[in-house]
Amino acid sequence: MADDALSDLLAFRWRDVQVPVTRMRVSLAHDLVEHKYWGVDGARVEATGLAPLRFSATIPMVNGLAVGKSETWKSQLYTNVLRPLIVAFSRRDIGLLQHPEFGNVACKAERLDIDWDGSKRGGCDVEASWVETVDDRAIREVLKAPASAMGDAARTLDASGADIKSLVPKAPVYVDSFESMMNNITGVVDQVGIQSKRAAGRIDAVVYRVKALGESVDRTRSSLTWPIKHAIEVIKANADDLRKALAKIGRDIVIYTTLSESTMAGVYGIVGGPATSMTEFIRLNSHLMREPRVPVGSNIRYFASSIA
Repeated sequence: MADDALSDLLAFRWRDVQVPVTRMRVSLAHDLVEHKYWGVDGARVEATGLAPLRFSATIPMVNGLAVGKSETWKSQLYTNVLRPLIVAFSRRDIGLLQHPEFGNVACKAERLDIDWDGSKRGGCDVEASWVETVDDRAIREVLKAPASAMGDAARTLDASGADIKSLVPKAPVYVDSFESMMNNITGVVDQVGIQSKRAAGRIDAVVYRVKALGESVDRTRSSLTWPIKHAIEVIKANADDLRKALAKIGRDIVIYTTLSESTMAGVYGIVGGPATSMTEFIRLNSHLMREPRVPVGSNIRYFASSIA
């Protein structure tokens, strides 16, 4: 008999609940914006990014089905599996969807429909859907856009130092360059373990300085001061975007005290998850890496989930 490649596929699983499926669908789409103009047929279509993957499946919650090669679910599905699936689906936090083709995908549960049909004996049919979500590491990549724009504008202001002195004699003078202040902000954004409030404070300090400079520029405005004014406005606009983004993903650090001797991997298995990657976990607890064992009573730091 020829080998059946499909028999080696992963089982379908949501969180820790494994189920059989009779139908699966994966939807991949682009987020598109249509720019239309009066009197012009058609539209200029702008792609703003990929939409999240959407997964759907039909699950037969029927007693007596045969278990496949890679599956371990209980044969009495309606009796033993339906209610655990409902409980797992009702949770609001990120979970792992194990897809037979795509492996583990971080998702949020979207919809669960259960149909009882009088013509079917032994159970019911379940229609379920999930939406892919990004974790905090991916979200932090978004922060680099406003931070990068602020950095470029800061370097422009530093390079215009001589022009500022000649065109705006009463402009405030600062010891630190605008670029060095921006480096302090991006360092906070990239560093694990620093709270978003601290980054917001540094952003406010930069905005305060550029506003003061902007007021001086406004009092002596001319065509020659336009590049300086433009750089100031870029910093102010992107600082607001960066502050809002940080406020959305600010993460609290939680302390867990070990109850028994363990290893770093063992402790991570208890407190780790979508909110804290293994790399972040090690960096948060680097002082414990000196020994092969984590002693009883050790304080373990990890990020509380900020997406719920």
